[in-house]
Amino acid sequence: MESDDIHDQAQPLIIAGMPRSGTTLLQRLCDHHPQMRVSNDFGNYAFIGDSFPVYMAKAARRVLEINGRSRINGAFGGRRTNYVSNIRTTSVHLLRLAQQGNGPVSLTALAVEAGKNDPRTRIVGDKFPQYIFKMNRFVELPDLLRLVIYRDCRDVTSSFLRMVRTAWKYRRWIRDTNTVETIARRWVQAIEIMERHAGYLFVIRYEDLVGDPRLQLQRLAECLNVEPSGFNARMVSESSVGKYKRGLTAEEQDAVLAVAGSTLERLKYTLS
Repeated sequence: MESDDIHDQAQPLIIAGMPRSGTTLLQRLCDHHPQMRVSNDFGNYAFIGDSFPVYMAKAARRVLEINGRSRINGAFGGRRTNYVSNIRTTSVHLLRLAQQGNGPVSLTALAVEAGKNDPRTRIVGDKFPQYIFKMNRFVELPDLLRLVIYRDCRDVTSSFLRMVRTAWKYRRWIRDTNTVETIARRWVQAIEIMERHAGYLFVIRYEDLVGDPRLQLQRLAECLNVEPSGFNARMVSESSVGKYKRGLTAEEQDAVLAVAGSTLERLKYTLS
């Protein structure tokens, strides 16, 4: 359990959800807010509680895995997205953390270190979809803000499959989640985790966000206690809703519904 008082520093935040559910859109909206800094797919909050040497090894390995594709820099003061800048920024981050000793890396340590980059920053955090599958651990941290976004399983599956067949084709981690059925089952698992911990989360429905971004961003601003005007609603587009109708065959749509139909109905999605 996190026991340190962090209320005088920037507050930590995670953004989670099944991959292809809108986590990146939510990260970009937050990271562009002048009072927030949110890194993209660093995954460093998963290392909370590890000793500093272990944290350092995992963070270094994560940078190599990302290989410049994601903006680690967001939460730590920089804005570039490339391999060299990610290594440089992570090195500075680790050097600052090292000054706090080799003990367990705490939520407080991450918030204090990241918040030093800009005194205007109220919230610092990281978006990493897989945080949803570690939520049992995160709900035990009372000072951590937790945003979860979910989306129609059919659109998630369609987008996920497209990535599996293109950009993610050679990534080892997708080997167990590369069919319609396995993606849909993983989505159901993420939803059940979200529902189980709903009282500890701020949950956003993707279709509501893109359908009425100003209203949803107003809700988000109230939850995070930041200025609503800091969110740029023009970053949001509705064009991605319902794309599964072109991205999945009729047989694939039926396969999704066989796995996730009851969950979709419970979430008030139309199945016809």
